[in-house]
Amino acid sequence: MVIREGRAALVTSFGVFKYMAGYSLTQFITIMQLYWLNTNLTDFQFLYIDLGLITLVALTFGYTPACEKLSKIPPPTRLLSWASVCSVVGQLIIISFFQVFTFIYTSLQPWFIPYAMPLSDDEEDRRSMQGTAIFCVSTFQYITLAIIYSKGFPYRKPIFNNLPMCASLVFVTAISVWVTIYPPGFLISWLEFDPIPYLEDRLFYFVIALLSGLCSYLYETFIIDHLILGVGESNLLTV
Repeated sequence: MVIREGRAALVTSFGVFKYMAGYSLTQFITIMQLYWLNTNLTDFQFLYIDLGLITLVALTFGYTPACEKLSKIPPPTRLLSWASVCSVVGQLIIISFFQVFTFIYTSLQPWFIPYAMPLSDDEEDRRSMQGTAIFCVSTFQYITLAIIYSKGFPYRKPIFNNLPMCASLVFVTAISVWVTIYPPGFLISWLEFDPIPYLEDRLFYFVIALLSGLCSYLYETFIIDHLILGVGESNLLTV
């Protein structure tokens, strides 16, 4: 019992660390691309990500119970272990690829209007179509990171045993889908979007986000868990 709870607590702590590192690097990639345009995320876009997505999920991260079986393989005991570094770096590469693809794809569309800096220093207008597109895709990347780093088997029970976190993920996912596919006027104004004009393109950005999430999940499951950590059903003991 004590060993199972201790391992679950250790894995949870490492998961939160990797989630916050992944979140910071994801936002860094977004901002670096927008700096290339001499713009940035808007204040309320930052607020939605930091408070609405990250904080809400982080507060519920640790409520997943310990697994009822004990693994023969102990969890990593160092934050900077080979598995942790490969996990964060690999996720960064995947996230960067899909964000850069979104950035370039948007600029090549016939409806694309390039960002124009305000003529006066007193004005502040950060709205850009590329910023809108990357923001929408990145919101799902933050959600994906929360799911893959809230590991269940073999040290904790599956994520659906954590009802507060599941409720948080469903809520923020529903809002993000709404914001991406069919944003109402007040959200366009509040988030300071330069809106994507066609539904087909907004759906395509949603598909990009799904593909990014799928690649991240497959990488974490098969490369990190199975190849590097060697986690499997055969390594469980009933205690």
